[in-house]
Parts: sequence; structure tokens; C-alpha cells
Amino acid sequence: MRLFTIFLLTLLIACSGNDTSVHEDDKLQSRLTDSIISPGVTVADTGLDSVQNADSVFIQSIKNWSTADFIISEKYKSFASLRNLIEHTREEWKNVQSPFKAVYTGCNIGDYFHLSFEDTQGKSYDFGFGNNNYGDILLFDTVAYESNRKYVGRSFRIHWTWKISKFPCCDGEYDNVEAYYPSITKLELIKE
Repeated sequence: MRLFTIFLLTLLIACSGNDTSVHEDDKLQSRLTDSIISPGVTVADTGLDSVQNADSVFIQSIKNWSTADFIISEKYKSFASLRNLIEHTREEWKNVQSPFKAVYTGCNIGDYFHLSFEDTQGKSYDFGFGNNNYGDILLFDTVAYESNRKYVGRSFRIHWTWKISKFPCCDGEYDNVEAYYPSITKLELIKE
């Protein structure tokens, strides 16, 4: 009986592992649209390109977060314009998948720094406040903040999540605040 139990356990372990590994990357990516990777864990740490077990990565759901939960500094949790910005941003980004494809339309400084992309339906995405990781891609000159013409009009696959970001806020004010904000975690140029 003992040998039979060991045999069944071995068979169960052998059969349970590999069939779902192909889908783990997709499983983790779909969870990132309404979740954050816990602070201190980078996207590289999650192994997005080779996830073996998405459940082992510490992902925290933001579905039930209040607006104040997105704001890091206690001082700014009651700041009405920041709360409005976070609420508007949450609504705007709630159904955006990661990754998604969009064309880089450039950067500019008006009231604040804007880093703009547009998808095929004409929806614009601004990562200007994000804590972004561009990899080796230089989208703009970091001194003059001018768009790199090499990439304007080019298509990208944009991986994103909510990350703690520092940015000036809001309604024309320039207090530096810290809050979770949509941020590029990986940027891939689509070869045409």
C-alpha cells in the first residue's frame, strides 16, 4: 500500500507541472492591469519572459484600493487635485491590457512633461508622470526634452503597470508628490 501511495504522489507531481507553463506569462500579464508588483520587486524580478509560476510572484490587487491608497505621502492624501488626478487616471487605465501596441507620437512640455503614444483606435496614452523603464531605447533627449525623431511614428509593444512615481502635481501646481502611476516596465520596438 505504501509503494502504491508513493507511486500515485509521484505521478501526480509529474503530471501537474508542465502543461500550464506556456500560459503562465499570459496569466501574469493579464493580472498586471488591475494589480501592482509589490514595491522593491522589479519586472525583471518577475521573469515576465520566462515565468514558471505566476503565483509565486508577489502581485497585489488594486481593484479595491481607495484613491488614498495610491498616494504615498500622508501630506498629499487629502490634496484634492491629486485625488482627482488619480481617480481620473484609474478610470482611464482600468481596461488597458499589458502589453499593448501603440505608436510613439513624441514628447512635449506644456504644463507638465508628456510622453505620448496612440493606439490604432486613436486613444492616447501619456506616460509623462510614470517611473518608466525604456531599456536601451532613447525616446527623447533628457536635457532638452525633444522627441527622438528616429522613434516618432514607430510602433511599440508597451508593457506597463502601476509603479510608485514622483511627479509635479496638479492643476498647474508643481508640488512634487509620490503616487502609484501608470509606468512603462518594458518597451519593445515592433519591426516593420
